[in-house]
Amino acid sequence: MSTRKEPDKRIQRYLVWYDKRLQGQPEDQILREFEALGFGEFGSPEILHQQLAADGFPVCRVCGATPARTDHCSKSEEKRKRRARRAGEKLELPPPKAAASIFRAVLVALEDDIGKLADRREWLQGERFVAGDYPIVRVFLKPKVADPSIDPPTETVVQEHGEVAIPRGAGQAPAEPLTTLIAVAVLAGYQLPALLKKLHPDPSTIDTERLEQAVQELRNKARQLARLVRGGNIRRGPSTEELSLLEQLAAWEIYGMSQLGFSEREIEDWVSYLRAAGLGKETISRLRSLRLDPDVRR
Repeated sequence: MSTRKEPDKRIQRYLVWYDKRLQGQPEDQILREFEALGFGEFGSPEILHQQLAADGFPVCRVCGATPARTDHCSKSEEKRKRRARRAGEKLELPPPKAAASIFRAVLVALEDDIGKLADRREWLQGERFVAGDYPIVRVFLKPKVADPSIDPPTETVVQEHGEVAIPRGAGQAPAEPLTTLIAVAVLAGYQLPALLKKLHPDPSTIDTERLEQAVQELRNKARQLARLVRGGNIRRGPSTEELSLLEQLAAWEIYGMSQLGFSEREIEDWVSYLRAAGLGKETISRLRSLRLDPDVRR
């Protein structure tokens, strides 16, 4: 006698995604429908592509082409970078230290928030995080006297052993400030195993795949927020690629030497060191075209 098996969520996710792609549905709409169907929350199409590839399906991690190798776009990466060579005009931004007082105020506020957790208790019930504060009540009483006209000279402090509950929320995420403190700890690079050991009721049961995805989404959102705050924008289409520290140094040095009047031969000598450091000919050519100015104040 056969027994019914639960469908594999990974296969369901791929088949539904593939069907919706064939129907021509926009990626943003697919992400919303995936969340409604319980297939998971994905912050961007790229994150969904990475998940499908990690599940073992022939999906390009970058563009989502299928069937395709998961590294389908890696061979065209240099071509993509060549399309985004130009450095553009320089716009000097306010110095980061201008916000130092704000960041210090945030640290003070976070320290105050940590203190608020002293009386916090929390339950997970009905998929809600139910939280309350339970401070010990202290009642100040004066001794009773027979003559009401006499004011007792001293006060007696009575500490009650009972607790009074103050509601702090019953939501889909832990009540503040705990959610913010967890996010700050992760963004600051604190090790997750130690955090889970302190806060998770049973770390061995956690969905590590979903956890890593949530961490990546958090970091992506933090980068987007910082980009907007610093005057950048978020748009669709190919973006100018990021540079590694070595590539940034190389671009600075090449442009700086040309501005200081070094000969082409001297610049080529420097470039030879870059090749020895592992930078290819095409990469160096691309870095030269960026014309990144180190802007050293003399």
